[in-house]
This record gives sequence, C-alpha cells and structure tokens, in this order.
Amino acid sequence: MGLSKHRTLVSRLKSYFLFPGRSTIFVSNLPYTATSTDLQALFSDIAPIKTAFVVLDKETKVSKGVGYVTFAIKEDAEKCVQDGKVILNGRTLRVSWAGQKVRAHIVERRDLCLPSSEIP
Repeated sequence: MGLSKHRTLVSRLKSYFLFPGRSTIFVSNLPYTATSTDLQALFSDIAPIKTAFVVLDKETKVSKGVGYVTFAIKEDAEKCVQDGKVILNGRTLRVSWAGQKVRAHIVERRDLCLPSSEIP
C-alpha cells in the first residue's frame, strides 16, 4: 500500500472512530461580511447540505467569522474535511469537524457543597 493510500485510510479511520455518523463541520476564517446564505451557496456547490449558518454576536448581530455546515451525507463531510481547502471571495477557509457542545453540570442540592474541582 502506498504512503498516500495509507494516510487516506488512517484519516478515514480517525474520522470514523472520533466522529462516527457525524456530518457537521466547523468553518473558520470567514470574512465578517459573509452571511448564512453565502455559506449555503458555497457548500451546496460542493455537495448536498442540510443546513449552513454563520455564527453572529448576540448583541451586535455581526458575524464572528465562523460557521457550521451540516452535509446530507457524512462521506461528503469527510471529503470536505480531508481536502481542507475551501475558498470564499479569494479567502481560504479552514474546515474541521465540529465539536460536541459541552453542557455544564449544575448541582442543585443545597445540602451538598463540593469544591469546583470535584463537580462532575
């Protein structure tokens, strides 16, 4: 097996085990003028997508320069992450797997006080 085929296989195995069944990618280095419609148009030219949106600041409603795209088919998402090069208005965007949202655990019992380092 050639080196490039080996790297491709390793990359696919990593994405399968680290992100099984997921098809959402994180897009960064977006121009601050980019809209969700721009993101949808750009990535739907690559492959069918379910959703695409640019993250906006809650107060100013201005783009934070990042967004998320969910592909209809996870293999298309894998290919996009592997290729890693997407260009919008002459600007190279960075694409990676979207991380899972982490929710804080809240202890609501008043009779239980734990140091913050011991809260699950």
